[in-house]
Amino acid sequence: MKIFIKSELAVKKKVTNCLWLFGFMVTLCLQAAEQSELQGLAVKEELKVPIYLAALYSRETLEYPEEWITSDKPRTMEFRFINKKVSSRLFYRMMLENILVNNEGNDLEENQESIQELLLAIRHTYVKGDILRFILENNKSLKVTINDVTIYQQSSTRLYPILVRIWTGKSIRDTRFYEELTSPVDDRLAAKLFDTFYSSLRQKWAKSILEEKQREENEERLKELAEREKEKRIAESRVKNQRVAVRSDRVEKKVVSQNSSKNQGRANSKAQSIKSKQTQKVAEEKRRSDKINEKTAFLNKVKGLVESSNPKPPVSLKNLPQEPVLIELKLSGEGRIKEQRFQSSSIPSRLRAAILKSIELTSLPTPPGNLSDEELVVMVAFHFAECKRVVFLWECPQRAHDIENKSTIGVNGKAPKLSEAQSKQYSDYINLLRSEIESVSIRPPSRLRSLPKSDIQVLVSLNSDLKVSDVDIVSKVDPLLQTVVSSEILKLSNLPKPPPGLSITSFQIKASFNFKDCKRSSMFWVCF
Repeated sequence: MKIFIKSELAVKKKVTNCLWLFGFMVTLCLQAAEQSELQGLAVKEELKVPIYLAALYSRETLEYPEEWITSDKPRTMEFRFINKKVSSRLFYRMMLENILVNNEGNDLEENQESIQELLLAIRHTYVKGDILRFILENNKSLKVTINDVTIYQQSSTRLYPILVRIWTGKSIRDTRFYEELTSPVDDRLAAKLFDTFYSSLRQKWAKSILEEKQREENEERLKELAEREKEKRIAESRVKNQRVAVRSDRVEKKVVSQNSSKNQGRANSKAQSIKSKQTQKVAEEKRRSDKINEKTAFLNKVKGLVESSNPKPPVSLKNLPQEPVLIELKLSGEGRIKEQRFQSSSIPSRLRAAILKSIELTSLPTPPGNLSDEELVVMVAFHFAECKRVVFLWECPQRAHDIENKSTIGVNGKAPKLSEAQSKQYSDYINLLRSEIESVSIRPPSRLRSLPKSDIQVLVSLNSDLKVSDVDIVSKVDPLLQTVVSSEILKLSNLPKPPPGLSITSFQIKASFNFKDCKRSSMFWVCF
């Protein structure tokens, strides 16, 4: 009986092994079927740091890189990230540089808007396992997916050759990458490709990108509908006013023909009275608007002066607040501070005294005469999170107060005022320029031993030709790093042109740069 049991177990074991071997062979066949569509595979590096696996798929065998562009079969470019974290700034800069240097000027100019839309759609911070794909479907449309979530689609296929050339163009910096991409697929690299995959959380993140994009599009659509409705109401109001004016004119003529010159004089007097009231109402609204703008400008000026006083923390304090210290200031009609109120009760009394003393020593401007009867209240903030204790005193970095984007603009070179739609265009254009400036690649000098932990605030001046005329480093920065930042920004060229109908004569943009993702190697800095 025991021998029979052992024999049965041995048979079961052999059957199990056969089934396992059969399943393993099926899996190998499936992987081979997947790899049969894989036309090229290589590792993309930046400063000798692996960034992503570049893979190109097609449903037919393509022997030459030129066929990757000219083929009429469905094709896919895949970016499978293998670095722990790739910042949005680094990936955006890599894509933009590769597109610009590997494509002809005519192709870039004709597809400028589409390229900008695509780069903004994929400008995100990626982590290991994320998959970005550019899918050309039957030479009819281009689809872009992140972790298998479609985030962008375009009916035109003109962008796909531009994208393929970033891997196969004439100006590829890394020749080893090109040779690896155009050689037979390495099995070990292919195994790494299929072992690297995104998690369910990263797919949820990709879905949130799509939801945010749809929400913005819905908001934009609602704004357009509201703008159309507003224009429609204005047009209807004009037509109604014209009808009323015509009817009033007819009545007035009838009254003139029927009544004496005395009645005519009364009618004219009444019309003048109505016109005078309307004029007074418009003038009153303008005075009220000017007063609000003047008040806002004055309070912003006071806020900047007070916050730039940079109070010195007492030496006796061992710790400083990490959260901003908020103070509400009430001003008199003469511009003097008549009341201060801290928003938190946990501020040490000695630090309060130092802050109040710094505020008292600050010379404040006198408010305009029309604000003498106004209640002037301003909220200021002091930051001590970046202060460091050095032996027997505190050292705090000089903080620059907010810098507004200032420009001299005109619509077709005439009117200085902008409509609501033009203001939206202008705001979008500012954000576009700021992103272009902040995407500048800055490599810190190797001689520097440390880099600033906080953002570097930079004020960039542009002339009417959209060329950088001046760079002002607002933050306190090492002179060597300041020189490198200024020189790299001064090299900027080919900035996006303003929207039609909006001409610019001078321009200043506030931009910020940070080096938090930079790491020191043996001889130089590597920034991601």
